[in-house]
Amino acid sequence: MAPHQPPGEPGTGPLITFARSGLTVAWSPRHRSLLDLADACDVPTRWSCRTGVCHTCRTPLLSGDVEYAPDPLEPPPAGQALICCSRPPPRRRAGPVRRDPRHTCCQSGHRP
Repeated sequence: MAPHQPPGEPGTGPLITFARSGLTVAWSPRHRSLLDLADACDVPTRWSCRTGVCHTCRTPLLSGDVEYAPDPLEPPPAGQALICCSRPPPRRRAGPVRRDPRHTCCQSGHRP
């Protein structure tokens, strides 16, 4: 199945782009993590976290920020995110910026 918007009401949060799949989705807190969002959108991802193999879901973070809940025992290297336990941070009010700080772009959606 090709990647698609998740079922249900569209999110109203920050935009998440799965770069390799070319899919951009507004975040919704009904998803517990970026991995849950990717699953809901049928974006192909690598993971074994749910079976106890940590860091398999490590994905390049091309732009934006993530926060972790829970915090990983071992954080990923700079420029990477563990999508099983990460999500976009809450929106912040800020002055003018050149790029949209609400937009997180990760490279998930690899083509097998």
